[in-house]
Amino acid sequence: MESDEEIYENFVNNVQRNLHVVFTMNPANPDFSNRAASSPAIFNRCVIDWFGDWSEDALHQVAKELTENMTIPDNSLTDNSLDVIEVIE
Repeated sequence: MESDEEIYENFVNNVQRNLHVVFTMNPANPDFSNRAASSPAIFNRCVIDWFGDWSEDALHQVAKELTENMTIPDNSLTDNSLDVIEVIE
C-alpha cells in the first residue's frame, strides 16, 4: 500500500502531466491587440488552437492581416478575394 506522501506525489505528477488550461480571446475585440501586447507569453509559450464560430468581421480581419505582408499586384486583392479567404479559414 502506498503512503499518503506517495499518493499525493502521484496525484501532483498526474496533474502536472495532464492539466490543460483553456481560455478564449476574440481577435475582433478592439482590446485584443492590447491584451496580446501586454501578455506575450500567451502566444510564445502556449499551443494555440483556433476553433469555433467566428464573426464575419473577425474572419475578414484575419484574412486582411494574413495578406497584408504578401507581395500582391496593386488592386488585385479585392474584398471578394478576402471573402474567399474567409471561407477557407
